[in-house]
Amino acid sequence: MSIAYSPTKNTGADSVRHLCHADSWFWSPSTFPGCSTPMDYAESHSTVMKSVNNLHIVRFDQAWAKDSHVLLRYTAEGSHAGEPYKGIEKSEPPKKARWSAAAIFEIESGKVRSFTKDWDQKVMQVSYAFRPFSIPLLCGGYGGRE
Repeated sequence: MSIAYSPTKNTGADSVRHLCHADSWFWSPSTFPGCSTPMDYAESHSTVMKSVNNLHIVRFDQAWAKDSHVLLRYTAEGSHAGEPYKGIEKSEPPKKARWSAAAIFEIESGKVRSFTKDWDQKVMQVSYAFRPFSIPLLCGGYGGRE
């Protein structure tokens, strides 16, 4: 999580490859359609980090581990203070947003085997005026109407 939420450490797929099995998988069809590995996710999240360049985790609302699984439910926030997002320029002052997300990791031999993510992306899109349901979501695809 510290890599994914760092505007300097998250440089895309290569920033997390060493933490994952070569055949690891990622699942988050409603928010990251088309992403199938944790590396795909890191690549797409680095795009968000360039736009919301002060994105950070406010708190971990829930954190638990059992056997080979780790669940993190957290609250994050940030401002659209960086690069344009999908052609949408930042406003002055930059718009702020706060949202919740959850991540479930399956760990095997000290590396990520699978990663499932649930993110309330609509809260962020509405707060930043990112036109939910009309722009391509990360990793390709559309979130509904075009």
